[in-house]
Amino acid sequence: MLEELGYRVRKASSGRDALILLEHEPVDLVITDYAMPFMSGLNLAAEISKHWPALPVILVSGYVERHALTRHDIPFLSKPFSLARIDALITDVLQTPQGSLARP
Repeated sequence: MLEELGYRVRKASSGRDALILLEHEPVDLVITDYAMPFMSGLNLAAEISKHWPALPVILVSGYVERHALTRHDIPFLSKPFSLARIDALITDVLQTPQGSLARP
């Protein structure tokens, strides 16, 4: 979907791999699933905020409901979602200074 929207995508198979990728290649946005091997998407988001505090993260899940998350400051997208929905959220996140996003 992201490539269809024109974004250049870098893939990581785990949170640990994502952190290694971020050390070597700058990115504008991280989109992570909540359920991943070895590290949850929330844990990945916490690590990213420690090392790259200005890097926005979008959390995606088909299993966890928004109200069940312990952090509500991370933009959240529930699966399944439409191309238009992810496009709108990415646009919003990239155009809004970190920390000032209005969260639903």
